Amino acid sequence: MRAFLLPSLALVLAAASAAAERGLPAVSRTLDNGMAAVVAEDRGEPVAALQIWVRAGSVFEGERAGSGMSHLLEHLAFKGDEGRSDGEIPRAVQALGGDVNAFTSFDRTVFHVRLPSRNWERGLELLTRLVFGIEIDPEMMETEKKVVLREIAMKMDEPDSRLSRLMWETAYLAHP
Repeated sequence: MRAFLLPSLALVLAAASAAAERGLPAVSRTLDNGMAAVVAEDRGEPVAALQIWVRAGSVFEGERAGSGMSHLLEHLAFKGDEGRSDGEIPRAVQALGGDVNAFTSFDRTVFHVRLPSRNWERGLELLTRLVFGIEIDPEMMETEKKVVLREIAMKMDEPDSRLSRLMWETAYLAHP
């Protein structure tokens, strides 16, 4: 449990720090289910930005580090499950005037929704379904594997991405 809490705490602190940099008071707490929640309210614009940060990224892929497994799961989240079809949640968020997306980094996968603040509760419901309703269909997984491998290859064609990867590989030749 401690191994999970420390990185989670770091992510919460990073989110709270980002809010503080913008002059927004942030409130953070750990929910009964162990999830950390950060709320930074800004009534300057009638927009809500909702995010779910998952402790998943290449550094947590063990022997398969850098294989793209976390990125693959991010893609599969958008493909539906028994209760919803491929693209249903993005369409529902768009119908509310918003957008939904995700990204995977070394130490996190972040799913996010932006929409008019009057729709924040429905947006949070849809975002939660997207993240926690993943059902893995073997055929869809094979299709998405190819997509992720193409994205990785495209990224390696970008000089700044290639340089960044080489820097990280050099910096962490030996680590605990």
